[in-house]
Amino acid sequence: MAIYFSLAPVLASAEGAAFDVGGKVIDFGVQPMAYPIAMFSEVIKHDRILFDQLTKAGWSMRQHPYFKGNDMIEQLGEDKLEASMLGDMPTINAVARHDLLVVGLLKHTFSSIVTNRFMSLAELKGKKVGNGYGSTAHYTLLEGLSTVGLSEKDVRLVDMNVNDMPAALESGKIDAFSAWEPAPTIALSKNPGNFLAYRGVSNTYLLFNAGLAQRQPEVARQFLAAFARALYWMKKNPDNLRQAAQWALQASQEFAKKPSSLTIEQAMEITKRETLDVPGAPMLPKSEAKPGGRMAMQLSFLKHFGNIPASVSWERVSSSFAPQLMEDVLRQPAKYRIHNFDYGQ
Repeated sequence: MAIYFSLAPVLASAEGAAFDVGGKVIDFGVQPMAYPIAMFSEVIKHDRILFDQLTKAGWSMRQHPYFKGNDMIEQLGEDKLEASMLGDMPTINAVARHDLLVVGLLKHTFSSIVTNRFMSLAELKGKKVGNGYGSTAHYTLLEGLSTVGLSEKDVRLVDMNVNDMPAALESGKIDAFSAWEPAPTIALSKNPGNFLAYRGVSNTYLLFNAGLAQRQPEVARQFLAAFARALYWMKKNPDNLRQAAQWALQASQEFAKKPSSLTIEQAMEITKRETLDVPGAPMLPKSEAKPGGRMAMQLSFLKHFGNIPASVSWERVSSSFAPQLMEDVLRQPAKYRIHNFDYGQ
């Protein structure tokens, strides 16, 4: 069942709502349990400027929630989703398979390995480690293990949703986990005995359907403007950031059907550290498409595990990086009203 906000009429759909394939709806894949990107989706949900601009063009937006980025890849390929926010590994997986554009950077931070006590990475040998297979955090785990001469064959991987990991660590079902925020913050704040054993760089990107961007470039730019506007609004003052955190925590509670273990203050701190304080965001760094870099190494990782066909070249993946769309928006701040704010409650 779809949910409508009377003061913020941009549509937000519940899980399982119909996709508008071939119509004039931007079906937008979101992750209510992942921070800080949940803050963006909730602020955009309340953006009346975006609603007005899409309405003038005969378009609207519908949000579809998912637990993790890999769950969206099939829908992106079937043109059911026109836009999504994905971490490094799902981004590579998606653009290697489908005609998509990577248009913006929404998070630059780390995935973390958290253990249930002070523990070196070498001590993970034989331990049960919570992990999302094929995710950015999976790559971080293997990266960390490799620094001490271990591989994933040396640990007992337990595949689980990232939001279940802190409780599983606390109950003893696992000895450690590798995850993105907010799972590390929740686990470390819940138990002072838990330990941050390793951190690996992790980005989240905004992806857009290439065909839609080519056919409706102005609709695409108005949608991108909402991301820039959300970033600048959250940066403007702490009250705005707190409101965004309240919206995001409510959305995660409704999606998970249980209260979030994250506090408003923790959500705000994560967002400041991982997005608001990142120089250049939401611009996509041109270095991301360079051969031999971190994302090229992650492509090799996905090929090694059979997630991507060996025939997929780095040139195919790197050609999907398209910073120009966001550049067009940021170069015309008045036209796209990126410093004007009108958010419903």
